[in-house]
Amino acid sequence: SSQEPMLAEQGDPGETATLTFELKLLADVGIVGKPNAGKSTLLSTCTRARPKIADYPFTTIEPELGVVTRGDNNFVLMDIPGLLDGAHRGVGLGHEFLQHIQRTRALIYLLDGESVDPKRELKEIQHEVNVFDPSVPEKPCIIAVNKIDIPDVRNKISALKEHLEPITPHVYFISAATGEGVTELILEAGHILSDN
Repeated sequence: SSQEPMLAEQGDPGETATLTFELKLLADVGIVGKPNAGKSTLLSTCTRARPKIADYPFTTIEPELGVVTRGDNNFVLMDIPGLLDGAHRGVGLGHEFLQHIQRTRALIYLLDGESVDPKRELKEIQHEVNVFDPSVPEKPCIIAVNKIDIPDVRNKISALKEHLEPITPHVYFISAATGEGVTELILEAGHILSDN
């Protein structure tokens, strides 16, 4: 016997809709800093993530995630695309960048040790973040000054300590390129996560 229908009718047009989905990435710790501060290098040093690394602004245009597994520390670290002044108004990657910060539990503010004024750089970054989302300052944070493998940066560590330690006692001096100081930074991040 045949299974074919005896009667077939022309169907009516179905409903259509255009949907926009936003993928919300979640990470335990976000690395925040200006372009070329060394965020991608730090991520690759701490994790098995292999982000694209190059010496020009906005090498990273999408957030990169990696899993830190050192000792008892096991958490997700996110390299957040570089921040420019005016990000809260949409400059550079603007709001995209700032929205990723909201999806982290803690922050590492990574400063370029070669910067003329790392303290000012930190204040500019914090201003952009705070204007966009006033609740962000409540997140625990660590300050890390990168590139101490460069002699000029190493020579000004004590001066940088004096400038930055009044802002927070959690200031670390590291070289993302060589790994110097990175273990201590990761241990501190792990402590902060376990306390919050």
